[in-house]
Amino acid sequence: METKNRKLFSRAAGIAAAVTLMGNTQAATVMASGIGVVDTTVLLDIHAEASDASAVLGQVVDEGHVAILEQADGWFRIQAGEIIGWVPQGNLIETEISCEEAQEANQKVIAEITEEIQDAVSVENIQGNLVQEDQESTALQVQQAAAVSPEEVELLASIIYCEAGGEPYVGKVAVGSVVMNRVNHGEYPNTIRDVIYDRGQFSPVRNGSMQRALQNDSADVSCYQAAWEALAGVKPVEDKLYFRRVNGRPGQVIGNHVFY
Repeated sequence: METKNRKLFSRAAGIAAAVTLMGNTQAATVMASGIGVVDTTVLLDIHAEASDASAVLGQVVDEGHVAILEQADGWFRIQAGEIIGWVPQGNLIETEISCEEAQEANQKVIAEITEEIQDAVSVENIQGNLVQEDQESTALQVQQAAAVSPEEVELLASIIYCEAGGEPYVGKVAVGSVVMNRVNHGEYPNTIRDVIYDRGQFSPVRNGSMQRALQNDSADVSCYQAAWEALAGVKPVEDKLYFRRVNGRPGQVIGNHVFY
């Protein structure tokens, strides 16, 4: 499969919304008129309206399959996962395959992306590509990314899903960055697990949604990618330790969260 220069490990602070593909619940939630495969060299924006000027609801990757709901004026209305919106007709190729075949194809795309993300944050790549003024900080980031267990990655991706599943992609990385900032801060526990389960800190832990996310394997590829970026030291919110819903508190606003 050609990736067509798919952007998998961006360090730009302004990277856009969540990558998503057609989920297993698609057939039960909409009456699709067909299935389309995405044709793009970068992540394809899903718009709220059939206009480039409308809000971006999410993104889909090259060769991902989505449900086609309708066609109008050079645009397709699609469903990708839980997101319903519009993409340009020129970026979608109608295909005659079943919903089950489309879901299987998407799983292969997700597996390939996950493998490439993991390769991108290997010790060698981090040492070669991370540009940091503080060499000790870089060494710590390399050590963290190399030593992290699959269970810790799953925990980090799951808390990102629970706290920022509907947020722009940079908001997902920001939540992961807050967790890692706490891991590296002397006033908090020094492991991902202990930070996430620190008493009274994260509402998804208190209300049970974190446990459900783990049981249902809810975190998608964008949450895992955000987790790996946070592990590799990407810090869209610098050293901030807290976030909450935007409520007038001063701080750095990303999506519906303010970080401080």
